[in-house]
Amino acid sequence: MPYILIETRFLNGDIRIEKCFSLRYGKKCSRSGNVSGTPETQKEINARRAKRNREDLIINNFSEGDIWASLTYPRDLRPDTPDAAHKTVTAFMKKIKRKYPDVKYFLKTETGETGNHHHHMFFSWGGHTKEIVFTDKRTKKEIRSVIPMDEKDLKNLWREHIGMEKGRRGGGDVKEIYNLSNGELLEYFGKRIPKTTDADGKPKEYLYEKYSHSRNLKKPVVVKKVISNKSWRRVPRPRKGYEVTELWNGTDAVGFEKQTYVLRKRC
Repeated sequence: MPYILIETRFLNGDIRIEKCFSLRYGKKCSRSGNVSGTPETQKEINARRAKRNREDLIINNFSEGDIWASLTYPRDLRPDTPDAAHKTVTAFMKKIKRKYPDVKYFLKTETGETGNHHHHMFFSWGGHTKEIVFTDKRTKKEIRSVIPMDEKDLKNLWREHIGMEKGRRGGGDVKEIYNLSNGELLEYFGKRIPKTTDADGKPKEYLYEKYSHSRNLKKPVVVKKVISNKSWRRVPRPRKGYEVTELWNGTDAVGFEKQTYVLRKRC
């Protein structure tokens, strides 16, 4: 039952370092079956771990310049149930993938506090382009050119998919990704909306949420090794060409020491 260092390497050059105590790392025995169910504390730990895994996948595959979309429905075209809404948007993504195979996306369907079903999505056209025709003002000749697909193309395809007439407003908000590096957008994407709470005001259950993503997303590289907690520097030295950011020293849920930080390349 050692302390371990977990190094997560992202395609953007960032390296997240996590030093923590592990109850299972290095054990050769298999895990026994779940007999008595999952306690609430473990459920929360599992939820946080799932959230971290989603965020890592997003950080490793999307960046500023890609697309952030909030796709909605006019009231008269809104699906009756959240599951129906999720089937609608997954059918939409399958249609796009057939036509544009290199597209990447990470999708969340959720129900808002007012009961409206909608979708949030990180999206990349994967280098796909479109041909445009315009008239040169000086020569009055038609010119054909090729430009990248953009956020307007995605919104127009979505409006067409759900049956919105041309000229009608709505369909959501589609724009370039913002604030991905500081975690603000990731936090908004992963937030859970409480449906009911207990006597202490803590959430007992949450409104509907469901995630899916394209199969061509790449996971970050994860390397683990055993370390001694006695060798930890409370303020770690950065590697050459990097700076230490997001440093945190504390303890885990059962009281063992834990440290996390991000090594970010200097500009």
